[in-house]
Amino acid sequence: MNAHKKLIAQHAQLLKAYKTLDFAVHYPSENSHHITAELRTIYRDSRIKRFCYCYVLTKNYVRNYMRVTHANKMRTAKSIFQACLTHNITSLQKTALLHEMSDAHKKSSYAYDEEIANDLEKKIPKYAHLLNTLALRIAPK
Repeated sequence: MNAHKKLIAQHAQLLKAYKTLDFAVHYPSENSHHITAELRTIYRDSRIKRFCYCYVLTKNYVRNYMRVTHANKMRTAKSIFQACLTHNITSLQKTALLHEMSDAHKKSSYAYDEEIANDLEKKIPKYAHLLNTLALRIAPK
């Protein structure tokens, strides 16, 4: 499979993953009174795992996109997202949020810490929106 076709396949996988992340973010409603504390914890942890999956898919897609379109070879998440700023794909503010997201992803392995998990869960909706926006902006043509 050539590099462009691989990008197209990766992009399709991203969009599919974002749909499930969007569903996880919005379901169940926090106002649902019938959900137990244990079930809320399960939903929270599922949201975090879905976010992590989408984050890794996005990071890998952006890295491959940069390799194909700009011949850049970055290794770290922050260098990948910094290249988005360099190539005017993201603004300074969105790049800073991508860097924050990268740090949050690293912390996700500490999700057994309730405070970290709860803080990350609150940020997932804005992270999900940013990931989706980024992927749509650099869709393969």
